[in-house]
Amino acid sequence: MIKSTYITEFRENELKQATDEFRKATDKSTMENMPAIYEQTKRVFSELFSAIAGIQGENPVGRITISLIRISAWEERQRAKIEVYDNDEIVGRLLYETQTDVSYIFTEWENYRKRIVDMAEAKGVRRYIKDPVIRLFMEERLTDMASYLYAIYKYILIDAEEIENYGLMNTIPGFMITIGEYMDWQKVLYAEVPPIDLADVDESSPAMYARFKNKIYRDLHIRGADLESTKFTDCKFYRCTFENVNLNDALFENCQFKDVVMKSGTMYGAVMKKCIRVQSDFSGMQTKWEPFQGTDEEYDIYADSIGIDTQEETEQ
Repeated sequence: MIKSTYITEFRENELKQATDEFRKATDKSTMENMPAIYEQTKRVFSELFSAIAGIQGENPVGRITISLIRISAWEERQRAKIEVYDNDEIVGRLLYETQTDVSYIFTEWENYRKRIVDMAEAKGVRRYIKDPVIRLFMEERLTDMASYLYAIYKYILIDAEEIENYGLMNTIPGFMITIGEYMDWQKVLYAEVPPIDLADVDESSPAMYARFKNKIYRDLHIRGADLESTKFTDCKFYRCTFENVNLNDALFENCQFKDVVMKSGTMYGAVMKKCIRVQSDFSGMQTKWEPFQGTDEEYDIYADSIGIDTQEETEQ
């Protein structure tokens, strides 16, 4: 066989197995370290918000971007770059930049490399699966690693406004925090949006990232609404119906549901924390509660990353 054939066969078999083992090991390590990651992330952003407030002067902040530094995957400590713009990263002016340690998601990175080497030697193809080829294999996983960061940060930064020193910053309407890869894709973690009435939300008026607090809803029929990454705090729902609704990554905290029916829609990654559900049926919603099961499909990484799940929900 020619060299490319050996590499192709190895990629389709041994590499696939090694990658699956790497993902599972990373899942386990990440979940075990989640409390420390959570506290570290809150501290990093508290210090960031304070630093921004100290240097921005009359310049309001429009966008904070977090980008995995790909080259750092081969260094002792893996890092992400944080950039602060007065508008956005395309047309805005850079106001501040720093880096943060994200090595906690790379705990199995070196073991992944060693596993590939061992498999290549066991198969007798190490002469073809050389170090540059292994590096290429591993570089293909870096988008996955950025997605891991997204899956972790989105549950922490959904409460960005509650992190210490957030209120010190001067932000523009529509301020956002995003994460992804530098000069490539970015996903929104947090966005400031104008107040909106849930009764006014439908297919033509999405309410992504909206905040609802201390609201009482009665006999409300919500149809075709995009409520992704919304946050409901201390809200009460009575005799409400949700139909064809996007509640992906929504957070319900200290909410009450009585005679509520969620007929259809998705709740991928949604979290219900300390909620009460009485004579309500959510069975029509599609959910996926498996943490970090790969990132080949967008919502495979949607899960509760900080130990908060529907088990805290009680039915009376």
